[in-house]
Amino acid sequence: MFVADWSKAIAGKALEPIKLDRSVCKPTGLSEEEVVAEVESSLGRLVVKRSAAKRFKTNIAFRLMAEIDLVRLSFGGVATAPRPRLLLSHAVLATLKDRASEDLKTVPWITTQEAFIALLLLALPSFFNKGPKVSLLLWLDARRYLGEAGKRLVSGTAILTQDFHFHVEGKSLSQLAEEVHIKLEAFGKEDARKMFFIAQGQFEYDLDTPVGPPKAWRLKDADVKIMLNNQSKLPLVDLGSGPAEWVCSTSGPTLMVPHKDGTTVLFDSGTVPGGKAGCLPSGLEEKLRSLCS
Repeated sequence: MFVADWSKAIAGKALEPIKLDRSVCKPTGLSEEEVVAEVESSLGRLVVKRSAAKRFKTNIAFRLMAEIDLVRLSFGGVATAPRPRLLLSHAVLATLKDRASEDLKTVPWITTQEAFIALLLLALPSFFNKGPKVSLLLWLDARRYLGEAGKRLVSGTAILTQDFHFHVEGKSLSQLAEEVHIKLEAFGKEDARKMFFIAQGQFEYDLDTPVGPPKAWRLKDADVKIMLNNQSKLPLVDLGSGPAEWVCSTSGPTLMVPHKDGTTVLFDSGTVPGGKAGCLPSGLEEKLRSLCS
């Protein structure tokens, strides 16, 4: 949002008043006892408030990480090593979606995101010689589930992560895409709203929960773990000399980000281990592209 407003200001466009309303994030209708009960049920263990020592350590750790990155950047370095990446052109994505739609049985259509997830479900277990149990942690934007209230939030305050689990053995690209579609459609508005307020309640009541993305621990029994945040529909920023050609990021889960020719996928080391210097492990790009065509 900051960069988008910056580009508008450079272009001389009027900026809309900020409508951020943090009250939307309050765990409305949920008492502290209800939030604790929900979190304990999800984690399968008792939950207590964070101790002062743990709160201090966590805050110091994040600040030190930021300072280390700042020092590295000031000496001409980069915050982290380049991430393994894959550029999928508009034409390749269209072909992938067509291929994944060839043998749908119970749903009339699928999205490009669902086709890409199916591609990862099909390719990664066999490439890394892993078993058939694949778990996906998908980043979702809670604003779409909050109605008018969601419009008063910036995206960073409304992130949800939801886990989905698959058994991929013997399934085709179409079968996997269909299964992804069904599972995503089953995750409804009320589920998302409740999960959002429970997540906000964890912070409101300062509960001691695992470090890392919410629900990441639920991927622990999977043979292959995929973490994905699809930001490919964001517009390429224009700072006055024309739209940017590509987007880069050095942190977070696997990211789908916009590129002038299609979508760039920036893989995290958990989803695709073994990548070096911005390149995928040898042979993986070829495998992914062969399954797209």
